[in-house]
Amino acid sequence: MDLEEAAQVWREDGFVILPGFIPPDELKSAASELDLLFPSAEGFHDATDARRERFIGDQFAGIDYFPFASTEISLLAVNHRILTLAEMLLEDDGFQPCATTAA
Repeated sequence: MDLEEAAQVWREDGFVILPGFIPPDELKSAASELDLLFPSAEGFHDATDARRERFIGDQFAGIDYFPFASTEISLLAVNHRILTLAEMLLEDDGFQPCATTAA
């Protein structure tokens, strides 16, 4: 599915599924740093990982702010494919600096 088709599906359905959109080799380094942000499933469920507590409480528990503790996950958030997709979905041609006038 090309990005224009994906944007059309997103506008019509409110979501789009893009399997393989980011190639596995580009995800590998980010996936290797997931443990910097999240407890393991085992550590979460058996309460042996202290990080578990930050994900419990309410719907906002566990929200991280950019930049993330993981450099690789932060870089994934600004991956050129993600940025291009966002521009297509939001019908934006990218950043346009504000014009200033000389005094």
